[in-house]
Amino acid sequence: MAIRRAITKHQTNPLILPHELRFKEKTVRVQRGQELADTSSGEIVAVSTICTRKIVDTERFAKIYLDGVTKSFDLGSAARKVFSSILQVCQKDTDRIYLNFMMLEEDVKVDYTERTFHRGMNELIKKEFIAASTQPHQYWINPHLFFNGDRVRFMTEYVKEGRKPVVHDDEKDRAELESRGQQRLTD
Repeated sequence: MAIRRAITKHQTNPLILPHELRFKEKTVRVQRGQELADTSSGEIVAVSTICTRKIVDTERFAKIYLDGVTKSFDLGSAARKVFSSILQVCQKDTDRIYLNFMMLEEDVKVDYTERTFHRGMNELIKKEFIAASTQPHQYWINPHLFFNGDRVRFMTEYVKEGRKPVVHDDEKDRAELESRGQQRLTD
């Protein structure tokens, strides 16, 4: 017969409230997320959230960030290499970058060919990481992907089969709201 240690017993469920579990290198927060309303169908969707927070050093953070973005956007090998190089030369508080293969060869000591550079650049443009500027070798950068922050959160939402994913068309949604009398905000 096993000896039971003192176990706290509860009159009501104490696990309903959001709570955190602290482990050696991470904190896990468990909560029922906000109920979300689908504006097109009126359906109320409850979302549960399990969020893990880890504290890592600068080098590990950079690797996690690169891996997370690569996975989220399904970047190919060439795009991943070029994205990594751009992250190394990207300046703080700017929305553009001067970029060509020769510059990267000197500044970053790339381990890929010029052909790989161009394939990677084309994929990064296609996936809207960067956009070509009217100036030669100058590119606009997506500030949501090139940032100098110290926190990043990668989220994956899982939806059971048989449920249609909600896809919003901003112009259609705006027209619908205006037809119901909503006033458009102006600059």
